Amino acid sequence: MSYGKNYIDSWHLGFLIGLFALMMPVYVHSADLSVKAFVDKNEAGVGEQFTLSLQLSGSDAGDVPEPDPPAIESFGRYLGSGSSRSIQIVNGQMSSTRTINYYFQALSPGAFEIGSFEINHDGTQYRTNPISIEIVQRRPGASPRPGGQRGQSGQQGISSRDLFLRATASRTEVFQNEAVLLSYRIYTRVNVSGYSITKNPDKTGFWVEDLLKDQKQPSTTNEVLDGLQYTVATIQRMVLFPTSPGTKTLEPLEIECEVQARPNRRSLFDDFFSDPFGRTLRYTIRSEPVSIEALPLPEKDRPKAFAGAVGQFRLSGGVDKSEVAANEVVNFKVKLEGSGNIRTLPAPSPLFSPGLENYDPKVSESVQVSKGLVQGSRTYEYLLVPRAAGKQSIAPIEYPYFDPIDEKYKVASLGEISINVSPGSQLAIQAPGASLVKEDVRLLAQEITFIKLDPGQLRGIDYAVHRSALFWGIAFFPILGVLVGIWYRRHLDRLQGDRAYARARQASRLAKKRLAAARAVLPGLEHRTFYSECGKALQGFAADKLDIPEAGIISDNLAQIFTEKGVSASTVTEFLQCMRTCDLKRFSPVESGKEEMTEFLERAEEAIKNLHRELSR
Repeated sequence: MSYGKNYIDSWHLGFLIGLFALMMPVYVHSADLSVKAFVDKNEAGVGEQFTLSLQLSGSDAGDVPEPDPPAIESFGRYLGSGSSRSIQIVNGQMSSTRTINYYFQALSPGAFEIGSFEINHDGTQYRTNPISIEIVQRRPGASPRPGGQRGQSGQQGISSRDLFLRATASRTEVFQNEAVLLSYRIYTRVNVSGYSITKNPDKTGFWVEDLLKDQKQPSTTNEVLDGLQYTVATIQRMVLFPTSPGTKTLEPLEIECEVQARPNRRSLFDDFFSDPFGRTLRYTIRSEPVSIEALPLPEKDRPKAFAGAVGQFRLSGGVDKSEVAANEVVNFKVKLEGSGNIRTLPAPSPLFSPGLENYDPKVSESVQVSKGLVQGSRTYEYLLVPRAAGKQSIAPIEYPYFDPIDEKYKVASLGEISINVSPGSQLAIQAPGASLVKEDVRLLAQEITFIKLDPGQLRGIDYAVHRSALFWGIAFFPILGVLVGIWYRRHLDRLQGDRAYARARQASRLAKKRLAAARAVLPGLEHRTFYSECGKALQGFAADKLDIPEAGIISDNLAQIFTEKGVSASTVTEFLQCMRTCDLKRFSPVESGKEEMTEFLERAEEAIKNLHRELSR
């Protein structure tokens, strides 16, 4: 028995070893790793410290041994190293980032190149790009440029390589009505606390699909550019369709940023007497202009029925029943789907046999944007009423379009559709004011009402009732209701079409909701959460009233705009003071008492109410 048990265990062990051996190649080839290197500054003074960083990303980042830095003894003395690691889990997928920092002291002036890191992991060779660095001999007492950057110096001591705006177009030469993905991104190595758009390029000549219209805060990523790591925020992203041929130039987008600059410490006492949050600098950045060449659609082989559709499309459709009686309603659907400028597609033109009475179609659309392509569909629903027995038909539909990828005209088609109609027993007509559904077709016999020959007993009318106020009130009430209905309809239409009007109308309601959230945390004396909610209420109210992004609010700009709109100086001062109090209290180590928080809540409510009253005059 003992021998048999040992035999079974050995068999299982051999099986597991064999299974592991089979899995080994799969594991080796499934390495997930990316590497990049960058420096904290590409200009350093002799004797100053600079940092070379190696970033390892992917699920295998923790398995790579720490490599030796490139040999730079001729211009940099190695001081030591340190590392950090972060792990993120998104939608069940784990990603790991490991950063190794190598610290050096600059030795001699000149322009140098830091060599590449070479890493061999699981049989794959990884190599980073070399990095350029310049070491300069500074005058005694001179301070380095902000960010240690070369190139043109910016406003108020900020380098043009610390903060800039870049416009990126997916293509600069397209056909008329072909999609171009355009992105505006801020690259920064400084702390940007807010921004506002001061000049938006005119997009005349384009049909625009805004991809970030519902975004409240820009999303950020990290990117290494020319050996430097930047925080990148995408602030605008859109799909452009040129509506006519020719060269179209988008002027630069201009943005004013608020930059939090830490003060230079000269002595220990500066830490006590200077602003702990640093100075706020203003820095204007602008993108380069973007030129897009829209090529005309070729004349060669252009179909006669071509109406301007550009993209890739297909047709599908049919009727809900092919066997009906005369005067019975039939629903016919045509679906046009694909990629292109879906919202401006010309409608297909089906031809119906004379025995098919048809009505204008009901149109519905669905649009999505994926990887820079606008995709979706448009569905046309026709109501048909066959009036004659026999075979009725819908002729084949051909929908010509231009395919910009293959650069030629193509035709999407839908075959002929037949409907067999049997004789009906009654004649049907369309009801007046029909809305194109089956219930709108009624039988003629049901609409006949016989004339009443005997009038019955007649009686006189007391005309005195016409002189009463109640009578006239009742008479004019429907007119008043119509006027109120017209006003309310226009109000709803404006809410849907005028974003600034909608935000202004909802500003007070949203502010009250945020202040209610602040009041809810009062019993627990959570002063940071309390002042954060109050700050959101004040900042959100101002942004909604002025139709500007919350992230782009600058205090001085608010004061100027409110003053131009006729708001009194005392109201503006009190409102901005409440905003500053929220910013300070959120980071203050001193806890606030319940009485102080209650008094501030009433003060914030009063500031919002006064501002709302003066802006509504």
